[in-house]
Amino acid sequence: GMVKEIMHNSYSVYTILEDGSLYAWGNNSDGQLGVGSVNEYENTPAKVNLSGKVKLITTKGESVYALTEDGSLYVWGANYDAQLGVGDEVNRNTPAKVNLPATIKELIINYSSYYAILEDGSLYAWGNNSSGQLGVGDEVNRNTPAKVNLPSKVKLITTKYDSVYAILEDSSLYTWGDNGNGELGVGNVNEYVNTPAKVNLPANIKELIISYPSAYAILEDGSLYVWGANY
Repeated sequence: GMVKEIMHNSYSVYTILEDGSLYAWGNNSDGQLGVGSVNEYENTPAKVNLSGKVKLITTKGESVYALTEDGSLYVWGANYDAQLGVGDEVNRNTPAKVNLPATIKELIINYSSYYAILEDGSLYAWGNNSSGQLGVGDEVNRNTPAKVNLPSKVKLITTKYDSVYAILEDSSLYTWGDNGNGELGVGNVNEYVNTPAKVNLPANIKELIISYPSAYAILEDGSLYVWGANY
């Protein structure tokens, strides 16, 4: 078939065809090709068995994340840090579906923490939580998606190291995670903030620029607010 997109990572190659099918070849030491084997490598393209057409694929190390056109998330490959979000730390050599309550709109990967914005505006997170960066009320890692408690739908999130910034549909800003330099803007310099806290701004936020560990918010009224490190 006709090739729509090709991507490679650590000597593994993934090709999405025009019909939405996915083929992979190359390095397969952790089963990251998703073709049912853990041979050191596969030297010819093999089809990845997925339910539904592939919309996009992204990788993190030897872990692979595929979004299908129906909004499902499928994962495979390395899982030593529970980064696949499928409930254990066992590597997968075929695609496993991530259990989420609604279709996925966007996937954000930050080091070994993972965030899924769903079509209903809810936010789910899993993976490393050593700085409270999952926003679920503790510093315990998660091997399945956990809901982040926010007062309205999530429009976008951005991450910098272990600090997380979420702009909600009502244009309010909530932050959580690493805060040793006050970079979350929530009125303290607690090392970690493990649940979302509202940033007090006098007008709706238009744009957020993070230059770790400092933050800059352009508001709808054209004013600029800054916080974080100032050394």
